[in-house]
Amino acid sequence: MWDRKAWAGSAAERAAKDPGGFLTAVISALTPLFLASAVLAWKLAKVIEARGKGAKKKQNKKRQENIAKTKRLQKDCRNEQAPQPEETHLGNYAALEGPCKVSFLDL
Repeated sequence: MWDRKAWAGSAAERAAKDPGGFLTAVISALTPLFLASAVLAWKLAKVIEARGKGAKKKQNKKRQENIAKTKRLQKDCRNEQAPQPEETHLGNYAALEGPCKVSFLDL
């Protein structure tokens, strides 16, 4: 097992004797780690961006399906002879009797 105190002492002694060489050695030792970190961060950003686009496409598709479904239901309701809404304490928000109901899109 290596002695940490002796290693730290020799590193401090080397830094005191030759600061330029010590900093060069430290920077050259850390540069590959910084580069690896930058590459991995870039790849992670691409993966997150791709997931976001996929989720947005899926959400948009679901939204379009819901819009189409609502339009079909509205078309079906208009084709049927539905009774007029009764005036209640809800005013224009009263629900219709029968297969069609007033939605917030109709108001």
